[in-house]
Amino acid sequence: MKFMLLLLFSSSSLALNFEEARHFLHRTGFGASLTEIRALAGKSRKSAVEELLESVRTQPVTPFPSWYAMGYDKISLLSSDRKEQQKLRRQWGMEAKEWWAREIITTPSPFTEKMVLFWHNHFTSELRKVKWAQLMLRQNRLFRENATGSFQILLDKILKDPAMLIYLDVHGSKKARPNENFARELMELFTLGEGNYSEKDIQELARVFTGYRIKRQTAEVTFQKKQHDFGEKSILGQSGKFPLPEVAPLLLSQPSTAPFLVSKLWQEFIGTPLPETELKRLSQLLISSKWHVAPVIREILLHEEFWKEENRANQIKSPVDTILGFLRTLEYHPREMRPFITGLRRLGQDLFDPPSVKGFSRGNEWLTTSSLLQRHQMIGRFFRGMAVKPYVDRLFEQAEEHEIAELLLPPIASSRKLSATGETGLRRLMYEPEFELK
Repeated sequence: MKFMLLLLFSSSSLALNFEEARHFLHRTGFGASLTEIRALAGKSRKSAVEELLESVRTQPVTPFPSWYAMGYDKISLLSSDRKEQQKLRRQWGMEAKEWWAREIITTPSPFTEKMVLFWHNHFTSELRKVKWAQLMLRQNRLFRENATGSFQILLDKILKDPAMLIYLDVHGSKKARPNENFARELMELFTLGEGNYSEKDIQELARVFTGYRIKRQTAEVTFQKKQHDFGEKSILGQSGKFPLPEVAPLLLSQPSTAPFLVSKLWQEFIGTPLPETELKRLSQLLISSKWHVAPVIREILLHEEFWKEENRANQIKSPVDTILGFLRTLEYHPREMRPFITGLRRLGQDLFDPPSVKGFSRGNEWLTTSSLLQRHQMIGRFFRGMAVKPYVDRLFEQAEEHEIAELLLPPIASSRKLSATGETGLRRLMYEPEFELK
């Protein structure tokens, strides 16, 4: 045990080189600029992790759209025509996506956005069904306010989140006909994991959520007693009436919940199989930390598995990594975000609109023959349609040729030399298959 602690201490104090700094920033954010990598290189692993966790923001740097605080029913005051109202909702939805994409590329804490996207993909809701961009932005704010905080608090608030209750059909569920969608996904995808509950548990839990409605004037959750099932329920081996505040503690008391969340965090940052001993240790840490995820993330990022050379570039970039990560790498903040939102949608990661309740694709699912072709087409459109030349020229002024290759490609391919300078050289590096790895 002493040897393991000594090994952990010594490795945590090692100074990061360029490759390690790049790896750390790519895994904890989206891309990495030459400025960011140079600033991190030379610091110890421990310092890098502590500074990362301290950088988490609860408020975005990009102002919310002007309509963000508008009441749930105020759209009728802007236009009485239904088609115009629908058009306005679509416009707000696009503006919400542009807002988040801009926050991702401009924030001084990309790790915050990494965790916001992680929670968006965990507690999935979909703008296409919710329809109200205001509610999706409120949910986004909820995720950033609890990005590395207490999973228990976040879970409890999700149980009363208007966007979630609309998306999974709690709004409208009544005593006579309980809707089981939310109860099912709450157990399978949000807390316990598949196979750790019964169909009877789902049916009983669904009764807990009857009678909850969304007030159109304020978009707040209200409670209709006449539609609620106040009867005795039996859920996961426990009996009671289970008022809403008792649901989160009940789910967190199950032995599969902590390992389920720890496994997802491990996969997010490392991507290799999680050893059983580490699963137990990190699960116990999560519980003893009163369900705060920051201590678990700290352990994962300081773990030797995170830093092993063979575990670098073992994940496929998501479209957000590829598109918005490259904008961060180039330190390019475009005025117009819509082309990039369109690109994300074409590649399968339409912000605020995951394809299903299971969220966006993961890992190797991102890369197919078709999607790789679309990614290359997106790169071509990027260089043809955007005024990136000044940013590319600046990069070539700041960096040596070998640094540019190391900036764009992971270690397994960064030894390749530039065959050209400027936009042509950069584009050729981006066409390399290894550019899609992180």
